[in-house]
Amino acid sequence: MSKSQIKNFFKDEFFLKIWPRLGGKKISWALFESQTPINKATMLWNSLTPSINLLFKKISLPLRNDPNETDENYFKRVTSKIYEKNLKLDSIHQKFSIWPSVALETGGANCSLSSQAQGLFLQKLGYKVEFGLPGPMSHAVIFVEDRERDKYYLDPANGTMCKVVGEEEIEGIKTYLIKPEDERIPFRRVPVCSLEESIATTIWNLASLKQDAVNNVESASLVKRFGVERDIPYGDWTLDNLLPTWRKLKQHPVWEQEERESSERIRLTKLR
Repeated sequence: MSKSQIKNFFKDEFFLKIWPRLGGKKISWALFESQTPINKATMLWNSLTPSINLLFKKISLPLRNDPNETDENYFKRVTSKIYEKNLKLDSIHQKFSIWPSVALETGGANCSLSSQAQGLFLQKLGYKVEFGLPGPMSHAVIFVEDRERDKYYLDPANGTMCKVVGEEEIEGIKTYLIKPEDERIPFRRVPVCSLEESIATTIWNLASLKQDAVNNVESASLVKRFGVERDIPYGDWTLDNLLPTWRKLKQHPVWEQEERESSERIRLTKLR
């Protein structure tokens, strides 16, 4: 598919028809096209947040009522609440609860939407939130800064959290270092972006849905419902338009090593 065909798809179909089916509001292509990558991501994020707001209300995330409660304990309570809610979903429903329109029906969310919902919720309470893509780019979490300026890794999809122990920049991408005691956390180095830029996951997951639809009836049903039957390079489009500095991330030796080591930890954990 040529660049002009891809552009016309997003202009005439995706932003006007498909995006609203995922839970967002229609986007003006003329306004979108003229923006910087971060502003493009912000436009998309702002159009989706009303649906995400409805989701965390449906999950009934806990408010902080005790002024003496530590931030760490409160983060833990919110993370556990989402995790417990997702445990009630079977694997099929959790798998497809990537997009708000579906999650509002199932009452739960996958890793990226769970993190987006928790991140938006905590951000509204005044906390500084960033979005993490450990693996790299195979999972989704958030990082939150408390009132003491300590930062925490929160994974609502797995009910885990730990403190950040360091920070570094790799090829222009901020990276947090963690040293978890919980063996359920296989990662040690996580690239991060803004919560607004997390919207990239909402779009590029359509490529996985389309691929899965070949052998999965539920996926095929969602493909038809969303109207995403055509083969569109969603991953490439999101990297080019929303996260251009991430395009070569996985080719860097540091991330190649992180992927090998985290995959091995996951494998060993499954064997236990």
